[in-house]
Amino acid sequence: GDLPGLDIGMRMAASLWRFWQQTGALREARQWLEDLLARGTDPGIGSARGRALIAAAGIAYWQTDLGRARDLYEEALDLYRGLGDRPGMADALNSLAGIPMMTGDLPLARQLAGQARDLWQELGDQWQAALATLTLGMSSLLEGGYEQALSYFEEFVPVVEMIGNGELLD
Repeated sequence: GDLPGLDIGMRMAASLWRFWQQTGALREARQWLEDLLARGTDPGIGSARGRALIAAAGIAYWQTDLGRARDLYEEALDLYRGLGDRPGMADALNSLAGIPMMTGDLPLARQLAGQARDLWQELGDQWQAALATLTLGMSSLLEGGYEQALSYFEEFVPVVEMIGNGELLD
């Protein structure tokens, strides 16, 4: 197979999906990513495939195809686990948490976001840990746990303030 081409194609598609989301080209983007994913199962393109899976899942999510989004996020999580790629795992976990949050399985949403936050904290990424904390807060809020939600949101604020002060920029 054409591994270098597939690798580049997957990385490019993964980088462009937010642009396609903004420009309303989700159908074309999804077709391109799904085609690349169908062709690229070789272990040699592991991290590129993981990024493409997360991009394809994001597109499916925005198209409200939550079942497909969940499957793609779970495949990405398994792939990153197999690679020992902890940032990839954390990214997949926090993205995956959005699905049960939308479908009303709030304990599962909190469990996944909590795992993502723990991983990001271990990795020393305060911003990503804060985003996972925001997911925890939203899940608690939707469940009616207002005091718990407030404590999560209060954890988020200082990180945003640090970014505002330029303290988290490397």
